[in-house]
Amino acid sequence: SNGTRTNQLAMYVVYESPVQFFSGNPSQGMQEPEFMRLLGSIPTVWDTTVVVDASIAKYIITARQKDGNWYLGAMTDTAARSFNIPLGFLGQGEYTATICEDGVNADRYASDYIITDRIVTSKDSLPLKLQPGGGYVVRFLKK
Repeated sequence: SNGTRTNQLAMYVVYESPVQFFSGNPSQGMQEPEFMRLLGSIPTVWDTTVVVDASIAKYIITARQKDGNWYLGAMTDTAARSFNIPLGFLGQGEYTATICEDGVNADRYASDYIITDRIVTSKDSLPLKLQPGGGYVVRFLKK
């Protein structure tokens, strides 16, 4: 398996590469405009990188910053995992967090995902649940 849709999105945050591209059918992207807007907003070069948590060949959670905005990407192997991620890496103030996470059926239907928004600060934490082969992406835009 190539992982869930959110796992594939998380690769753009976790893996550092100044040349990134979306492969697949362009018409599929047109059917998922919110997903494509989030994908299109992910920078290809970064000012700061923080490995929040990781276990080699099992999972990784990485936070990256560009121009005052942060992105968080998480990926897991074939095991489902849950984390509570402290947001202490964020600067002062409020951020709009756009969260793309595996849907409840992502372990059976890899394209199942949910995108939500919420306001967070560096004092908050995010519950993170990964389906097998799953991922998690958050864009934190400073308000």
